Amino acid sequence: MSNLALANGNVINMALHHARQNPMRTAVVVPTGWNDEVVTEEVAITYRDLVERMQNFRAGLMAQGFQPGDRIVLLFPVSVDFFALVMAIIASGMTVVLIDTGMGIERIKSAMGTARARGIITMSALLKYRFVVKELRRIPKKFAVDKAGWFVKPLGELNLDGSDVGEAVARSPEDEALITFTSGSTGAPKGANRTHGFLMAQYEAFRTSLPDFEGQVELQSFPVVALHNIGCGVTTVMPAVDLATPGAVKPKVLLHQIRRWKVNSIGAAPAFMERLGEYAFEKQIVIGTMKRCFTGGAPVSAQLCRTLLHVFPGVEGFAVYGSTEAEPMAKARFEEVVELNGQGEGFLGGRVAPVAELVVARFTQEPPILGSDGMTPFKQAVGELGEIVVRGSHVNRGYIDNPQANLETKILEEDGSIWHRTGDVGYFDENGFLWLTGRVKDVVMHHGSLIQPLPVEADLDALDGVVRSAFVSSKAAPDGLIFIQKSAGYGESSVEESIKERIAARGLHPMKVKFLDDMAVDGRHNSKIDRPTLRALLDED
Repeated sequence: MSNLALANGNVINMALHHARQNPMRTAVVVPTGWNDEVVTEEVAITYRDLVERMQNFRAGLMAQGFQPGDRIVLLFPVSVDFFALVMAIIASGMTVVLIDTGMGIERIKSAMGTARARGIITMSALLKYRFVVKELRRIPKKFAVDKAGWFVKPLGELNLDGSDVGEAVARSPEDEALITFTSGSTGAPKGANRTHGFLMAQYEAFRTSLPDFEGQVELQSFPVVALHNIGCGVTTVMPAVDLATPGAVKPKVLLHQIRRWKVNSIGAAPAFMERLGEYAFEKQIVIGTMKRCFTGGAPVSAQLCRTLLHVFPGVEGFAVYGSTEAEPMAKARFEEVVELNGQGEGFLGGRVAPVAELVVARFTQEPPILGSDGMTPFKQAVGELGEIVVRGSHVNRGYIDNPQANLETKILEEDGSIWHRTGDVGYFDENGFLWLTGRVKDVVMHHGSLIQPLPVEADLDALDGVVRSAFVSSKAAPDGLIFIQKSAGYGESSVEESIKERIAARGLHPMKVKFLDDMAVDGRHNSKIDRPTLRALLDED
């Protein structure tokens, strides 16, 4: 199938192939209205109709004067039009720019400035600031998905008759197709350049690690993975939840979607899976028709894996380790996460994906310079901590217009291949499993010793009464402090006593415990701990 796309280099040919093969298969289902229990409104579109809508948008883009190579920002909630527009822009030889609405207004402005887009399709609520926000004002062509205004055109002007629009525009592997901005935790967001060649390699990598199967109907919370599914001919059901806050999902409505569409595959962030799994476990709901389940984007606990194995008996379940720049890097079966729990430090990342080459490295210079022996001098021995670096055809080679970020995160081999520095810290055990212990920038200097936070947090999270823990340091707490979100019904004093005992058992010095009603988490997955916010809380006290 990849040869079809490579015939003229445009990755959208993958989806067009499936539209010809199975035109009446449902491509995407997007809920548009729901309550706490059921979806009340939804839009489902077949592959044939999705391609027709794509061609209509292509006609509109050309009529508005857009040219191959132009960048167009899409910044509005996921809809059928969202998927059709992504396909139309890429098929026309242009570049889609996706900006996560959960990044916050300042980072959204920074991303728009970096993108240097020629057009933006978004909501009128954002466009009302077009005269005062310079990053928005500098985008020449503006379209609103809801209502127009001065110098703002309605989306309908991009929806013309596309019956005479030709095939997808020929592209080279190095041509831009999709730019996705990573929010990060500090500094300006970085725009990962996903070229046509990169997206093709990512398709192959993902399909090698998590192969699609005949009759697959997947509930999928990540829009970029949903786009991958379209390229594979899979039916994707988008969940009834604000994707900016997946941890706020209502389990009953998800179960309604699973039953209605006979969902047999599910992929989502850990916070999403926890809400669904815990509710189903509590209500003794078992879904025996689920063939596959995968979760990632944040640490995956053994408890979550146990819950999902119970709720989805017989499921092929995976904890996936990956990132915007390299997806996937490694994976572990749910059973492995459960069985190996406590045998390693931190969280199990799993075995390295066949398409990836991973090294745990310790660098003595910034940035490292590789010679003829490549990464070998920097490799850590089994059991030793280091930064995880990855290379492969599916690894992003750079960020747009950001030489400093490229210098800091990309390492060039003499053969021209690129290693990506993930910023994650971990180690390989003697059986070849990768374990994740934290981030380079999150290490805690605890009374003169460098301590990785994830092993400490994994230990504390297993205690009764602890929902979530975070081990951080700041100017106000240079040796570290423990944040705790406790379970309802447990007293602070009893939980704190258990924590102090566990801290002592790990050989750590006593430290203050601070209780929170809710743990600060990232805006994208609602799963990763937002450590900069916690540090700021410490320094404000």
